Amino acid sequence: MQKAKDLPYKFANFSPSIGCVPISLGCAHCYARTIALRLKKRGNAEYKDGFSYKELWHRLEQPLLVKRPTIFFMSAMSDLFFESASEGFLDALFDVIRRTPHHQYQLLTKRPERMQQYFSTHKAPLNLWLGVTVEVATSKWRMEILRQIECAMRWICCEPLLSSLGDLNLNGIDWVVAGAESGYGARACEPEWMLEIKRQCDAQGVAFYFRGWGDSGADKKPKARLLEPIDEFRFYPFFKDATSLF
Repeated sequence: MQKAKDLPYKFANFSPSIGCVPISLGCAHCYARTIALRLKKRGNAEYKDGFSYKELWHRLEQPLLVKRPTIFFMSAMSDLFFESASEGFLDALFDVIRRTPHHQYQLLTKRPERMQQYFSTHKAPLNLWLGVTVEVATSKWRMEILRQIECAMRWICCEPLLSSLGDLNLNGIDWVVAGAESGYGARACEPEWMLEIKRQCDAQGVAFYFRGWGDSGADKKPKARLLEPIDEFRFYPFFKDATSLF
C-alpha cells in the first residue's frame, strides 16, 4: 500500500458524460445534480437541460492533452453505465484510455449489471479501475457482480456511508474508499461504521482511503478521533504504470 500524498501522480476529474437519475439510497442528496442545476441557472450551454443524461463527445480527448501522469476520476457528474449510454460512446472513451497509458482512470458505477454486460464482450484497459458504490448493506450485491468482471483493479466506494455494512468479503477488491455525506441535510454516519470497514480492510490486506466525516456530525464523537490526522488514513493500492504494458 502507498499513501496518497506520496503518489507521483496529480489528481483530476474527467467528466465525458453528465446527468443521471436516482437509483439507490445514496442518490437522495446528489451533489452532481445540485451542481448541474446551478450551472443551468448560470446559462452554461452544456447544462441547458439540467441533469438530463448527455454524452459530451468533445470532451473525450481531453486526457490526450495532459502530459503529466494523472489519476482521473471519471464519474463526478454522471454514471458512465447509465442506461442510455451508447456503446459507441463507451468504445470511444475506452479507446482514449488505452491511448494514454501514462494515466490511471477510476470509474465508479451504481449499475454494475450494465458494466458487466459491456465488458463481457470488451476487454477492460489495463489502466482502468472498475468500481461500484456500496453505501448500505443491501448494496453489497454490486460487489459480487464487480468480482466477475476481468480487470486490473477493482474498488468499492462506501460514500455516503449510510449504515453498517456488516461483514465484507473483500476477495478480489484492491481498494476501499469510505466517507460520510456532505452538504445540506447530510445524513448521520456513526464512527463505528467507518472503523468497522477499516478493520476489515486491515485484516484482509486491502488499501483503505478515508474521505472524511463530511457534515454528518460524526466528527464530534470520541471514536472519530481514531481516524485523525486524515492523511494518515488515505492509502492507495500498489498499481503498475501501464505504459510498458501497451
